[in-house]
Amino acid sequence: MTRPTHKPSAPAIQVRGLTKTFKVYDGPLDVFREHVLKKPSHQLFTALEGVSFSLEPGEVLGVIGPNGAGKSTLLRILAGTLDRTAGEILISGKVSSILELGTGFHPDFSGRENVYLAGLCHGMKAAEVRAKIPWIKEFSALGDFFEKPVRTYSSGMQARLFFSAAAAVEADILLVDEALSVGDARFQRKCFARMERFRDKGGAVILVSHDINLVMGLCDKALLLEKGRVISRGPSRDVSRIYFRRVHSGQENRVGELEPPASGEKPLIPAGSERYGNGRAEIVDYGLKDHHGRMTETITSGQQCHLFIKALLHQDIEDLRFSYIISTVSGINVFGFNTADHPAPGPLVKDAVLEARLKLRMWLAPGEYFLTFGIWPKDGPHYDRLIDALLLRVVSEKYIAPGSLVNLEPELELVRVGKTDSGAGEDSGGRA
Repeated sequence: MTRPTHKPSAPAIQVRGLTKTFKVYDGPLDVFREHVLKKPSHQLFTALEGVSFSLEPGEVLGVIGPNGAGKSTLLRILAGTLDRTAGEILISGKVSSILELGTGFHPDFSGRENVYLAGLCHGMKAAEVRAKIPWIKEFSALGDFFEKPVRTYSSGMQARLFFSAAAAVEADILLVDEALSVGDARFQRKCFARMERFRDKGGAVILVSHDINLVMGLCDKALLLEKGRVISRGPSRDVSRIYFRRVHSGQENRVGELEPPASGEKPLIPAGSERYGNGRAEIVDYGLKDHHGRMTETITSGQQCHLFIKALLHQDIEDLRFSYIISTVSGINVFGFNTADHPAPGPLVKDAVLEARLKLRMWLAPGEYFLTFGIWPKDGPHYDRLIDALLLRVVSEKYIAPGSLVNLEPELELVRVGKTDSGAGEDSGGRA
């Protein structure tokens, strides 16, 4: 889908050098002692340090990172519910936010009452809120629970209420934390469709999520935080790949790039691919073969083929697993498989070579896809991983709509069920 181009006079959000520190006390007596004796009894914890970024109207920014990285703290500061310690924030427009479940809602008030108060807190007039309440009730699909206390709601019902109330605000900027992760699949899709329409109208969105596929599919760019610092920022696909690499290489919370395996000849991987691992074992060959056993990079949709990985062990290891991932050009994973339930045949000793062959029928829609290969143990970082190592082209003789990801082997039946002008009384039809 082509997104509309917006040419704003100023960014929706500009953040420069944002820093937030908290005072941490060992106990309540330390607070009292510091207040009375005027002597520091605390330690400083830096939740955010020198964070800078900008967001234009019509853009969606994904904020990713491990737990404790400072993602929610960032959103709370932007929403105005938490003060910053240092730095500059420039916000152009009205902000609506969906933070942690329960934030700003009273558990003893009904859904209707909470929505009314939330609207007033967002600067809406009473008449505006009353006019929005029927839409909020319908969008949330809470039914009779809309009139019941929020303390009787499940976490998913709370998410419905919070998002519906925030979505009703005529805002320019929408901040969304992980609150939507507890909603059911149908409501989540409804929310994301709403965010897409909000973006297409020129609204700016900041989304905190651990769902990498969601970030790559919905966000224009991303910000990777670790220990309150910006590790990477840029296109969502590139930043997500860096995050995925750091998590699965055991290097999370460490600044810097990983070195590829240092020994042995390495497979030729194309420009733009990435490789990392600890080098205890190494991928020395990989690829895709067609149903005749010939190496190929082009497959007809529906054709049988197999992927293979050949691994060389550089030292004795206790466990070896193989993994395969097929992803779209935008980075969304459409298929993944690993051998966690299929132990590699031993002994897994130095200089042993093992090969894993995965037979499958390529029911992908026509288009281009990337293949990623990896070898790893049960618990621990990858021995070796090749990201986007192979570009796969899928072709098909059947017409499948552009943008589709899978080939469901369609069979079309066209049937004329009404009478023709000539008065023929029998139905006629045909198959395509």
